[in-house]
Amino acid sequence: MSSTGVRSLDSTVQKTIEWFNAMNEELGWPDRERTYAATKAVLHAIRDRLPYGEAIQFSAPIPMLMKGMYFDQYEPEGKPLKIRNQEEFFQRITENFDQGPLDPEKALRAFIKVYADKTRGGELEDVRKTMPDELRPLFEPE
Repeated sequence: MSSTGVRSLDSTVQKTIEWFNAMNEELGWPDRERTYAATKAVLHAIRDRLPYGEAIQFSAPIPMLMKGMYFDQYEPEGKPLKIRNQEEFFQRITENFDQGPLDPEKALRAFIKVYADKTRGGELEDVRKTMPDELRPLFEPE
């Protein structure tokens, strides 16, 4: 890996690669661009469903580089989106994905597993509690 000469940048690049490698492993995909796009689609769907303060807290433990993905094009006005069921949530992930067909549930579950494995706080539980009853099971790590 090339070095930027800035420890915090090198660290976030390395941590982000670790998260993407874990996502790639969970998804079983050979295409890293597709994994990136799926991760971003999931991040944006989660972000847009969360109230502003919770959206900020959810991002706290993710690597700095991924925070950029997470907040890319974020407009807090009109959030959280009023997504009430799994079908609407999966549709949002699919709409955010620009790499062809996608199993949005598989992508979400892969990300939730990676998030749970890579973080040690109770943030995932906090997110789960903010979701409507029908969406809560999606945010339980397996």
